[in-house]
Amino acid sequence: MNQAAANPHAHPQGYIPNRASENSSRNINMAIPKNLNVPAPEPVSMPPARPTLSGGPSHGAMGMMGQPAIQKHPGYVLEGEGQRVLSKKMLDSLVRQVTGGGEGEGLTPDAEEFILQMADDFVDDVTTAACRLAKLRSSSTLEIRDIQLVLERNYNMRISGFSSDDLRTVKKPQPAQGWTQKMSAIQAAKVTQGKTE
Repeated sequence: MNQAAANPHAHPQGYIPNRASENSSRNINMAIPKNLNVPAPEPVSMPPARPTLSGGPSHGAMGMMGQPAIQKHPGYVLEGEGQRVLSKKMLDSLVRQVTGGGEGEGLTPDAEEFILQMADDFVDDVTTAACRLAKLRSSSTLEIRDIQLVLERNYNMRISGFSSDDLRTVKKPQPAQGWTQKMSAIQAAKVTQGKTE
């Protein structure tokens, strides 16, 4: 019985299983030249990358593929000097009010820049936390009470002129009956100067 017909995984007809003797007779020597003529590499065009959650593709594609998966809302742009919350002129007048207005007294440029940056960071932090509170209330608008709550809870600051919607009532403690009797006896003794009739 033919081995190729019996085994479906056998070699096809005409296959020579041992070719080692044929290869040894062909001893081919190829010389490798010292200077190879290789063409310079050229850039290969790649398909556009997929958008990412961190701000879209990094290759700057235009159109729909250039849009990030999650839209970033544009930040609030302040109108003023250098888009800061506190201008250098306002900071200078504040320093003059606090120090007494001397001409030689003031802040160094580094200290001035540091304080301006701190003011910007403070406003950003308060606004972000207040927006989170408004979002927890399922509101699409930021209200004064959101900012008040952040200032009171996080920074222990109360703003005069803005009262909370709900009035805080503090219950006055009622003294015990024995204490009131004792105090009234003391007051009576003061009036009579300790004399009994």
